[in-house]
Amino acid sequence: MNKNACIVFDPIPFEGGSKVATRHMLEVSGETRFHILTSDTKSWNKWLDRAPTKRSVVLIHSLLCPQFLIKQSSGWGYWVKQIVLMLNIVGLWLKLSSRSQFNSTSKRIVSLNTLLLISGPGVDLAGYLFSALTRKILSIKIIQCIHGPVFGSRVVSWCLKQGHQTFYLPSSKSSINTLLSKQKDKDLPEYFVPFTNGIPESHWPSVRNSDSNNFSTLKLFWAASLLKWKGLDLLIQAHHLTSKQTLLSTSVCYIKPQNSYVEQSEAPQLVRDIKWFEEPENLDEIRANCDVFVSTSHSEPFGLSVLESMAAGLLVVIPRDGAYWDKTLTDHQNCVKYVPNDVESLAKALVEIAQHRDQYQSIARHGYKLAKTYTAKRCYQQIKLALEGSEESTESESETKAIGTETSDERGAA
Repeated sequence: MNKNACIVFDPIPFEGGSKVATRHMLEVSGETRFHILTSDTKSWNKWLDRAPTKRSVVLIHSLLCPQFLIKQSSGWGYWVKQIVLMLNIVGLWLKLSSRSQFNSTSKRIVSLNTLLLISGPGVDLAGYLFSALTRKILSIKIIQCIHGPVFGSRVVSWCLKQGHQTFYLPSSKSSINTLLSKQKDKDLPEYFVPFTNGIPESHWPSVRNSDSNNFSTLKLFWAASLLKWKGLDLLIQAHHLTSKQTLLSTSVCYIKPQNSYVEQSEAPQLVRDIKWFEEPENLDEIRANCDVFVSTSHSEPFGLSVLESMAAGLLVVIPRDGAYWDKTLTDHQNCVKYVPNDVESLAKALVEIAQHRDQYQSIARHGYKLAKTYTAKRCYQQIKLALEGSEESTESESETKAIGTETSDERGAA
């Protein structure tokens, strides 16, 4: 039986949640060889350095696009960019198809038959154009993963109606239904399958090192990109107010998006008792030496940083914004919630935690217990089956259970 090979199309030129989630998927998809066609070879190579067992089944290829086109998101520039990106897919497909591909272990022929799109229909339009161009001559399976609400446009609506198998986070459902001209609470067509993100065992966070922490100082942890909607400015303001009432130390781990037209916060800044780390190699160590993770993102589609922090045993503080974790977690049971975008509400919650540390330890333990159910093997099972060509992966939404009870595609992908 032939092994499968898949091209993973990644046009986002900086690190983000969709990319991390995709790598977690690859960790549990051992039967497939992956060719990563990406604008961000740096972060993919860093991942391979940390996951050497994947070197035999993951190859990195540069996605080439003229600099003046990279930021184009509308009008003729957007269409020219998508055509250029599509030609990259065509070129790699022809290159890989022109020579026999063999599994390095079994020496069996590898069948290149799948294109995995990971950033959202509007960003991944080149993949849909490639499918439309080649559907009469090639049997190519397109799999789309949607990591956040999709942007409302005729282009995205056309993509969603092509019938390609699509895996989506629950937060995306209402926007998908809107583009399909359906009521927001109606079931989606059967080629749409919900999923939640998970963490592979090989990347499970180190558990919080409580013995090394200074009990008199509350240590906060924040990790996200500098995109404005991630809320770094809110964190800095809350740190300032909280530090007036209690001993406080904050570690900020940030990603600085490159070639992005979306507004960004400034980092680093000269703020007392805030330590700044740009894409640190030892993020796991930094997190394990903190007490509380603060999420300041506005309507986060999922929030891998929240899950990873719970899995590390940190107490998570999240906005009461109706997003995934707000719907999944219960205030003062497995998390602490505050009023969204309200600096005084956030500061009040942090002061309360600092003054009643013992009380909040049990809340953190309940969050840790819940996080243990979010394993990559379980969460990405349906996607794994789809990549391997299993018929089981065609289960409808009604047969697939979620674990828990940006207004643009690039925002969701980031």
